[in-house]
Amino acid sequence: MNTSKMKVGKSFDIISGPSLQTVLDSLKYGTNPEAKIPIEFKVALGYTAPPSEKNAAYVPANIRYINVRGINREDLSEDSFKIYGVCQADLRMNQKIKFFKVYKFEALYNTRVRKGRITLFESCKQ
Repeated sequence: MNTSKMKVGKSFDIISGPSLQTVLDSLKYGTNPEAKIPIEFKVALGYTAPPSEKNAAYVPANIRYINVRGINREDLSEDSFKIYGVCQADLRMNQKIKFFKVYKFEALYNTRVRKGRITLFESCKQ
C-alpha cells in the first residue's frame, strides 16, 4: 500500500532541454546506479518582466539529479511527450544557500523545439 500523499503541484516553463535520444537514454539506464546519463531542463522559476516583453529574462530554477521513470507520447505528433520522474529542486528565489527537496515530476515536453511545461509534486514520503 502506498501511503505517500501528494500535494498540489507547482508548474514552470521549460526554457530548453535535452534531445529525445538523451531522454530515452536516461529512461533506459535510469535504474542502473553505474550508468550516469546527465539530463538537464532549464526551467524558469519566474521572470523579470512579463514573458511576452522583449527584455524579459527568466530566473532559473535549481533542479538537479533528474531521473526519468517513464515517457508517453502526448498526442499524435512525433515530438510531444509526457515525461515522468524524480528530481531534486530548490524552488526558493535568490537564496545563497541551496536547500534541495525531492520532487516527483511530470513534464509536457516538445523535443523538436525543446520547450514545455514541468510540474513538480512534493511527496510527503521521501
